[in-house]
Amino acid sequence: MRIPSPIINALIIIVLILAIPVLAPIAMVLHDFDLRRLRAAAEKSACPACGRTLGVEALQLADELWLKHIVELRRTHPGVIFRLIRQVHAVCTHCQTNLCFCEDSKSFTKTETMEPNPATNPDAQEQTCYLVR
Repeated sequence: MRIPSPIINALIIIVLILAIPVLAPIAMVLHDFDLRRLRAAAEKSACPACGRTLGVEALQLADELWLKHIVELRRTHPGVIFRLIRQVHAVCTHCQTNLCFCEDSKSFTKTETMEPNPATNPDAQEQTCYLVR
């Protein structure tokens, strides 16, 4: 005996609604673990370019630059849904080098980004991004 499709769809929706209270806290805890691991690595790591310790300030600077980048993209392309991959996790506060966190080695490496860093290249006008309509 085959179960009708509307019943299956209703059951899937009910299961998803009931799973949200369980999955949301799990996602928040996993996100918090990722942030702590990133902070711990930044406090221990030295900048590959200048050798100074990165610290939490490098992460905050990268967050600020990312937020400015997103705000500018939304301003210049209203109504567009973006699918972006963040490539800069830290910016050295001393030499302004863009750094990406490597999960395998738990270290920061230099990165070439698609979006210009205003701190390292104030004259950069062209921004490349992936637009999905």
